[in-house]
Amino acid sequence: MINYAARAASADTFPKLLRLNAREHAGEIAYREKDFGVWRAFTWAEYQARVRDFALGLVELGLASHDVVAQRTDGQYVLLRQGDVRLFPVRIRYAYVSELDLMARLAGLQLRERWGSWRREPFPSPYRSHISVWEPAGPP
Repeated sequence: MINYAARAASADTFPKLLRLNAREHAGEIAYREKDFGVWRAFTWAEYQARVRDFALGLVELGLASHDVVAQRTDGQYVLLRQGDVRLFPVRIRYAYVSELDLMARLAGLQLRERWGSWRREPFPSPYRSHISVWEPAGPP
């Protein structure tokens, strides 16, 4: 017989209760959801993995800053393991397309191709990302 009082005392928060259920009932169905008209069942172990992945995503959302003037994003890559948290600083300096074109021209390169994605979609305007290919410029 299950001692519900002891079980409730050991799982006094939702994360603890989820961890307990995932440990005791790993292969049993925790819930079902409809995905494009098809019902999918998720076990307690799968449910715990989905919640963990979602929570890790939430942690990463609040750990970056963006400096528009310096064209820099500073953040932290967070590695969470059981009983351990590690932070790895990440600093990204970005450049606009016009700056890249100028640097390429100063280095003796000319633009060969530019796309809006790896699928060679047209380069959009205004743009957020691009694929540019430069090659050595011919003689002047």
